[in-house]
Amino acid sequence: MSRPRLRLTLLLVSLAFCSQTALTQGQLNYWQKPDGKGGQLGEENLSSYPQRTALADSGAGLNTRAQSQPGAVARQPTATEKLEYGLRRAFVSPEAYLFYGMSTALTQAHEKSQPQKNTGDKFVDDITRYAITFGTGSTKALLASGVYPILFNEDPKYKWSRRQTFRARLLHAVSRVVITENSEGKQKPNFSLLAGDVTAASLANFWERNTAGHRRTGAEPTLKRLGLMVGFDAVRFVLLKEFGSSIKRKLLRK
Repeated sequence: MSRPRLRLTLLLVSLAFCSQTALTQGQLNYWQKPDGKGGQLGEENLSSYPQRTALADSGAGLNTRAQSQPGAVARQPTATEKLEYGLRRAFVSPEAYLFYGMSTALTQAHEKSQPQKNTGDKFVDDITRYAITFGTGSTKALLASGVYPILFNEDPKYKWSRRQTFRARLLHAVSRVVITENSEGKQKPNFSLLAGDVTAASLANFWERNTAGHRRTGAEPTLKRLGLMVGFDAVRFVLLKEFGSSIKRKLLRK
């Protein structure tokens, strides 16, 4: 990989991580208040709830406010809220656009050199690759976080581990790829995420294109895309969701 593209990729990774942790901390959480009255708990009401605390020395981590507050029960999002959440993840989230750029840079860096193409041709190739990556990523986000959670009666938002040891939290984060909660708060297979991955990996065959030395359509490339999506989901849950706030705090201390 050339040095300019390597620097660009590292920059995109850093920006994506910072944007995701900022979004995670800034999101509104739906809880039922201790007095039993339902409603949306905004930032202005968080002062009365225990904040997530880091136990860095013991390898422990962060608890959600709802888990820390006795009697607080999570209010499950409605179908409209799920769809809005999916649309935000697909088309509004800065994290998504940054990762699409990172993926585009990595893919294009591994393309075989074609001397017959001028700078304009290469620019068009880069834009086309970004559009393809955006199409696949936004399809996955909308289906896995919006449409399928409605159909399968699942909550698309990540739930932090109730445990505090590093190992328990790590296993919890990885398991969220295949386990989630339904609208009653009971654990069940994560059909929404897995179906979103399968659908997006398959639909990508309509807009993907084969290039010199790289076959991207057909059964084998589809399975490879699916494996990468599932693997990325696990990494995202571990680094950005479960441990994101802890990592950010440690980086800011240095």
